[in-house]
Amino acid sequence: MSSREEREIAPPFLVQLAQRCAAVAEGQTEQNER
Repeated sequence: MSSREEREIAPPFLVQLAQRCAAVAEGQTEQNER
């Protein structure tokens, strides 16, 4: 199973939630680096 297949199967709200999690993770890493 590849991540691409999971993304295609995932409904929109799950995709948005994943994007939010990614954005939060990026924000946390940026704060930790600074």
